[in-house]
Amino acid sequence: MKRSAALLVLALAMCMGLSATAQRSKIVSAYNYLDYGELDKAKKAIDVGIKDEKAAGLPRSWYYRGLIYQDLHESKNPEFSALDLNALDVAYVSYLKCMELDVKGKHQSDIKKKLEVCAVLFAYRGAKQFNESNFVNALQSFESAMEINARPEFALIDTMSIYNAGITADRLGKTKNAIAYYNRLIDMNYGGSSIFSLLIKLHRIDSNDTERLAAIQKGRQAYPDDSNIIIEELKYYSDKEDRNKSIEILKVAIENDPDNVVLYYWLGTMHDQAGDFEQGEKVFGQALALAEPEYGQKKGAYKLARGTETEMSSKASLDKIHDNYFNILYNFGALYYNKGVAKLKSIEDIADNYVYKAEREKAETIMVKALPLLEKALELKPTDRSTITSLKDLYARTEDNVNWERMQEMLEN
Repeated sequence: MKRSAALLVLALAMCMGLSATAQRSKIVSAYNYLDYGELDKAKKAIDVGIKDEKAAGLPRSWYYRGLIYQDLHESKNPEFSALDLNALDVAYVSYLKCMELDVKGKHQSDIKKKLEVCAVLFAYRGAKQFNESNFVNALQSFESAMEINARPEFALIDTMSIYNAGITADRLGKTKNAIAYYNRLIDMNYGGSSIFSLLIKLHRIDSNDTERLAAIQKGRQAYPDDSNIIIEELKYYSDKEDRNKSIEILKVAIENDPDNVVLYYWLGTMHDQAGDFEQGEKVFGQALALAEPEYGQKKGAYKLARGTETEMSSKASLDKIHDNYFNILYNFGALYYNKGVAKLKSIEDIADNYVYKAEREKAETIMVKALPLLEKALELKPTDRSTITSLKDLYARTEDNVNWERMQEMLEN
């Protein structure tokens, strides 16, 4: 009995030894398969071989695993590239493990070159994932690229990946992460004024007024003439209902950039909110005088560009001025409309019918000035309900029944 038991134990030990040896031999087989381009077999062999404890303690095992999985990621053969969609991540982890175990430094030089390539591959993969709206994985890819470049052997600041990580974190609603990345870019003077605009917007969304104002002030100091930062400053003071400060800022901005339609629009809006009808009327008139010819020019340019390489950029340029032009028309019209409404309310208590009628006519004369502006606005945005509603009321006051019915039908549909 004892002899039989001893033989059994010996047999089991031999089998285990053979099994372990077989697993370790898989490491060599995996490399050979890799050498012949048989990546499917190489993957299968390395996955088995790396499970052996002794094999897993050897730097070369992880080096081979990194090579195989990197080739899987880069393979143009869909059968190979589909074997593991996270092959690049596996390759990266494998190289790091090899470096950890490689106390003699045998593979260090080769792995450094491989990691350089991995950083580029992560950046490319991140861009592809971002374009596919796969923002969670895109952020991970950009952060991996940054991590590799920041390693001591490279000591590189990967500004492009930091920028992409910031934009991606922003898209994901990871406000704190995005703010941290934007601040890093600002400290490195990378990305220009647009980074300030992105940072300020996040602080506005996050309701952090202290950081928001600090970013605005820093941005204005760095880019005093940038209209986007100026507008963010205006939004800040508008939120604080400090219209005088907003008007002051806008007047200085217009002196520096007298052809900027947006600045005139905002100044007209501030005067309107401050109840200064005369100044609002004047400034909206200036805004319209700039926007109208620019819209016509951009519209003509887009027609000429259709079917050419510049079609998309021309369309984007037209869309921008289209929205500005609409906002100016609508708010200029609203200035007259609201002034008339306010005057009508102010004469409600007049008892003398003669006086009341005369004052009512004055109020409606002001309101009617909104008609051509709102009609043009409706041409630009034919389904805008606020414009349709205002026009319906104006057509009723001018007894234009045909157009009144037309507006009514548009509201019902």
